[in-house]
Amino acid sequence: MSADAHPAEPRPVRRGARIGCAILALLFLVGGVVGAQRLAGNRKKREPKPSRPVPVTVTSVEKREVPVEVHVVGSVAPFSTVPITAQIGGQLKRVFFRQGDFVRQGQPLFAIDARPQQAALAQGQAAVERDQAAVAQSQANLLRDQNLVEQARGALARDRAAVDQARANLRRDQTNQHFAQDEALRYRNLVRQGYVTVEQAQQYATNATAFESTIQADLSALRSAEATYQASLATVKSQQSTLLADQAAVRSAQATVRSSQASLESVGVQLDYATINSPITGRTGSLNFHEGSIIRPNDTTPLITVDQIQPIYVSFSVPEKYLPEIQQRQQSGHLTVTARLAEVEGPPEVGKVSFIENAVDNTTGTILLRASFPNPLRRLWPGQFVNVTLLLRKQKNCLVLPSQAIQPGQTGDLIFVVKPDNTVESRQVKVDFTYQDLSVLGQGVKEGEVVVTDGQLLLTPGANVTVVKPGSHQKPASGPDKGSSR
Repeated sequence: MSADAHPAEPRPVRRGARIGCAILALLFLVGGVVGAQRLAGNRKKREPKPSRPVPVTVTSVEKREVPVEVHVVGSVAPFSTVPITAQIGGQLKRVFFRQGDFVRQGQPLFAIDARPQQAALAQGQAAVERDQAAVAQSQANLLRDQNLVEQARGALARDRAAVDQARANLRRDQTNQHFAQDEALRYRNLVRQGYVTVEQAQQYATNATAFESTIQADLSALRSAEATYQASLATVKSQQSTLLADQAAVRSAQATVRSSQASLESVGVQLDYATINSPITGRTGSLNFHEGSIIRPNDTTPLITVDQIQPIYVSFSVPEKYLPEIQQRQQSGHLTVTARLAEVEGPPEVGKVSFIENAVDNTTGTILLRASFPNPLRRLWPGQFVNVTLLLRKQKNCLVLPSQAIQPGQTGDLIFVVKPDNTVESRQVKVDFTYQDLSVLGQGVKEGEVVVTDGQLLLTPGANVTVVKPGSHQKPASGPDKGSSR
């Protein structure tokens, strides 16, 4: 290294730079202190403050008998609907009611001009009387011919007896003739032998000859009697034929009378149709014809329609899952149904299930039922919609709570149970069904446990509670007390 070379010397530090560094260090120190204080304040603010007990109302889990019901909407329909039509034509003479009236069965409703039927009835009565007179005449002829037949039969019997008598006389005289001939022959032999005289033999021969004349007379009498008998027999047969004709005439006249009487009854029925009575007890609808109108028989437009509303039907559909129980209950007894009109005070109408449809509606999965109601106050009206309650059974030993005690949760329904230390625990429950304002619980609670019914929205598991009476003016706390913010 040369003699001229020297080591480098440090540069002097300026005073301003030192002062700046000191100020910067002081600022960092002050900022750290301020930041630490703020952090400590924030931590102090986030520290939990002691909470006040939440006021709640409670109830105990009870066991009771609860009806199992199905609630649906039904429609009211008449028990029966009868359109009133005329069965004869004519002018409507009178209407005996005002449209909308309640009418009784058998009460007159309409009167149609009956003069054509009355004239036909008089004509029919005259025809019946005429035919009855013809029957009487035929019966008189029959009686007369019956007497003639009896007389002819008497003459026939008399002539038969005469024939028999003539035959008997003939047989007697023939017997006498044979005896006389035998005696004449015997006496001729005795004459030859000289035992009797010739005069005695001639006398017996004369007797035998005389019997031949008598027999000829008997034969003539027999033929005359037989001819008379045959004539009487022909008369009897003729009279019997006449009698058969008379009997046929009587039957024909009687048939004519029956025909005339049937025609008369038909006219009488037509005359009865001139007055139209109510076939049922019910309420009348709108009147389609008025006095003076010309009525046609069996017109497609009825004179009026009568609806029977005592009793009355309510039709409703229930889910098909209830069908087996409904069928079982229907076989063992009656299914009770109540119907309530919306916004109508008073007790509901009570009826019985009277009809179950024979098929399930596969589009809706429901089965149609129909219940009949006595409807004594006529509160149910055709066409109305009513709230229907079908009582299936009464279930015993059900654990029940007011429905307001049950809150929806993310995993299901839950309740808050108050423990003996006045803290609450959240418990999940299963609701089987509801009845009015009660819920029937299947699991999750025991009889006698105390459950919160009001104030649940401010509760968390483990929160302290204070029990207040329902309707108390004390309000549940809505948050921390403003006076304890320090």
